[in-house]
Amino acid sequence: MSGRGDSSGSKLVPVTVIAGGDEAPTLAVRMSTALRQTRPEERLLVIAESAPPEPVPAGMWLTMEAVEGERSPGCPCCRGRLDVVAALRLAIERPTPVERILLVLGAERDLMPLTQTLLCDPDLRRLAELDGVVTSVDAVSMATRLAMDLPTADRRTMERVAVADSIVIARATDVTPEVLHRVARTLRTLNRFGYVAAPAVEPLDVGTLIDLRAWHGAPHLGPALMNEPIIVEDDDDLAVTVMCEVEGELDPTAVDEWFDRLISQYASRLLRVQGAVTVQGEEHRVCCRGVGSFAVSHSEDEHPADQRSHTSVVAVVGFGLDADAVRQEFEATRAM
Repeated sequence: MSGRGDSSGSKLVPVTVIAGGDEAPTLAVRMSTALRQTRPEERLLVIAESAPPEPVPAGMWLTMEAVEGERSPGCPCCRGRLDVVAALRLAIERPTPVERILLVLGAERDLMPLTQTLLCDPDLRRLAELDGVVTSVDAVSMATRLAMDLPTADRRTMERVAVADSIVIARATDVTPEVLHRVARTLRTLNRFGYVAAPAVEPLDVGTLIDLRAWHGAPHLGPALMNEPIIVEDDDDLAVTVMCEVEGELDPTAVDEWFDRLISQYASRLLRVQGAVTVQGEEHRVCCRGVGSFAVSHSEDEHPADQRSHTSVVAVVGFGLDADAVRQEFEATRAM
């Protein structure tokens, strides 16, 4: 693991993914309205698979059809959303480029191919940066599942909740305060990254949803609110976040081998890997981020001094992870 990988500069266009259900387009309209009011000089574009549910200014909303494919046939790292690559290039490379993009994920689409596209595609890596993932959940639907002792969410929804940097609860006023509290508490147990908010109950500042650079640098994790569940072999129905933390320097060969094993064992189930590690021979921590079988790294010297540390921390999010084994193997990379 070296610090000479991809780096994201300040001039990259921030892309915020809105990955909710049927209410995601409405959330995109509300966010774009708030941005136009607070930042009228900023050129904004919303890209979605459907028309806006409410009137928006001409030219601000681009409707496209989702197209998945491989830039290099047979290479899973190169699989992604080809439509997103084309749309973002069109928006950013024109004479008057947009300065911010809200990208709405369709209700029936998986999040992983989209995040992998934004992180991995060579064209997009020089033009745009994944700023954060905002997901919305329906309070009534989740409360019903909890009341009937059903799984908290279907796999697609759980995937979105597990990696979200902000979670917006819709229809919060349609349930009692006690039920809403249970829903919010459940979301926090599934997600170590996200800020959970119910705009219908407390006003939400759009500034908490953007300019996060949440997928760049060391992960910003909230406290664990429950013990990580024990995962049995082949039990891949539950998304968990495994927090790995080690004080002191890591052996560069050992930590590289740890990442390789992690990816080879869990690649098809990894939703997000993000960390910053102190490696022997490197002046600054090495920051890494990835999705599935793809990961990139850069030196922490790009970040402000007050954001740096000497602690090695990696968050691994995925389905069916053996939390104890992942942590123990990471701890074993400490330099002797």
